Amino acid sequence: MKDALLPLLAFLTLAGGYFLQQAGLLQPEPVKQQISADCDLQQQSCQVELPDGSQLNLAVSPRPFRAVMPLDINLLFNGTRLPDELKIQFEGLNMDMGYNLVTLQKTSANNFQAKAMLPACTLDKMIWAFHLYVTVGETTTDVIFNVET
Repeated sequence: MKDALLPLLAFLTLAGGYFLQQAGLLQPEPVKQQISADCDLQQQSCQVELPDGSQLNLAVSPRPFRAVMPLDINLLFNGTRLPDELKIQFEGLNMDMGYNLVTLQKTSANNFQAKAMLPACTLDKMIWAFHLYVTVGETTTDVIFNVET
């Protein structure tokens, strides 16, 4: 029995490492740049220029929006190289609201979309940081939009 236990543990360790690698949990931390967008997504779509010269235009509708309301997220991207991945994370700043991450899907040449919903909150006034993660190659840029609901 002891002789079979060691190979079994070795196999389980290797299999667990393989699945963690496939899930992206053992990937090296990508290079990250941060940009603060000076724009109110509650009032308008927001245009931001990335360090590589690419431009993006992010819109959330309907406007104004609040918690527990279905949201349409639309992104128009203009750049020499399209992103490999686009995600948006909703972070509660004045109350921990958990982990809320949505992946934007390509809908046409330069357009990306997602459906999302801000989680329910007991506060009358909630302050959010919408983190738009734009990954191109090994570089991830975190574009931060401050939003109040």
